[in-house]
Amino acid sequence: MQLKIFAGLAALALAAPAVEALQNSVAHLSCSTGLNGTFAFTMLADYHTIVSANFTGLPRREKYSYFVNQYPVPADGDCSKTGGLFDPYGAYTNPRTYRCKPGAPAKCAIGDLTGRSGEVLKGNRMHGNAVVSDFDVISSDGPFYFRGRSVVLFNSHQRLVACGNIVAA
Repeated sequence: MQLKIFAGLAALALAAPAVEALQNSVAHLSCSTGLNGTFAFTMLADYHTIVSANFTGLPRREKYSYFVNQYPVPADGDCSKTGGLFDPYGAYTNPRTYRCKPGAPAKCAIGDLTGRSGEVLKGNRMHGNAVVSDFDVISSDGPFYFRGRSVVLFNSHQRLVACGNIVAA
């Protein structure tokens, strides 16, 4: 499954195998129900970042949304303490009116990976690739820096089911 975040950029980045990977980050998520998976972030030389998701244990009919949150998962593992959606631009100011669509990335919070891709993780589709944007989200500088933050996974009932810290791979 290809998650369609910036569809044109995704096609360009995925069709250009000669582009060198500069940096990698990863977040491992699991929960007591058997769900286990990884989000891998790969920054390419052209500063696009590819996000790959690979999960096992997703119930067949369940759908999951995934986001980058502001803070890392604390030592006690409490996913609810990871802050809100990572949004350095302030796109997510009112939850009732916020609408992120793949064709309108300027209206999306940087951390809204589900909204940017237009895809949810489903039990019958457990992995895929996407381009987050044309700016660097995993190097050690800039306002879009993902490392040290967390990825959270919500089920279709808006229940937070898993989280993991984004660390160097």
